[in-house]
Amino acid sequence: MLYDLTKEAWNGDGACFRKPFADDRFTYMVLSVNETSARLGITSVRVRQLISAGTLPAVKVGRQYILQEADVERFSPRRRGRPASPASAWAFLQYLSEDPSGWSGISSGMRQRHIEWTDDLRRLPSSLRPIHLAALVRARAETRFLSADRHEIPDLLRDQFLTITGVSHPQSGLLNNAEVEAYIREEIFQKFRREWLLVPANPKEANVILHVAQRLPSALPLAAVAADLAEHRGEREQGQAEQILEDLLHD
Repeated sequence: MLYDLTKEAWNGDGACFRKPFADDRFTYMVLSVNETSARLGITSVRVRQLISAGTLPAVKVGRQYILQEADVERFSPRRRGRPASPASAWAFLQYLSEDPSGWSGISSGMRQRHIEWTDDLRRLPSSLRPIHLAALVRARAETRFLSADRHEIPDLLRDQFLTITGVSHPQSGLLNNAEVEAYIREEIFQKFRREWLLVPANPKEANVILHVAQRLPSALPLAAVAADLAEHRGEREQGQAEQILEDLLHD
């Protein structure tokens, strides 16, 4: 829902606004579009799309939108329960990707939670599903940002110890020979890093992103690719993650 507020209704310091015709005792903490973007882990463009669609209630003040913190928090992945354990995260990603091996050996209670998590994803606006999934399964691996000689990238992409994902996965539509994103087993990570002369790097400057996992399924679930793309937060990566999840959820 969109509202137009008069200047009298707006607290000019950007901290709060008074709801028109409401009792003066009640104030509402608000967020800007950029603050909402940071809170939800999506781009400001996505926030404006949600506002235009009526999914996120917003107030227009001049040329800017403001949003009640309570409305934003309803969509925040931080408020949607604790993250899954590594084993449960991978089992859920397999289930979401229609890989039946993900349910092998897990309890009936965990299976029910997987069904509930899937229903939660379906109820969310499609643009918020990727970041929600990424938050839920964040224990699946620890991410390392590294730098390699750019001439080594093509060979790294073919290395047998890496399981390609994210921006390097064919399903991402973002393939290039300038960077590598992949999973690697924890027990071989340090040796692999030394052999390829990989050095730690700032996330913005890294050309190698390795997700170090204690365990990996024999085949990488497509839902894991979506979660990895979501963590990039870029518009193209978010869009591809959203499309993958729409396909998996049969929207």
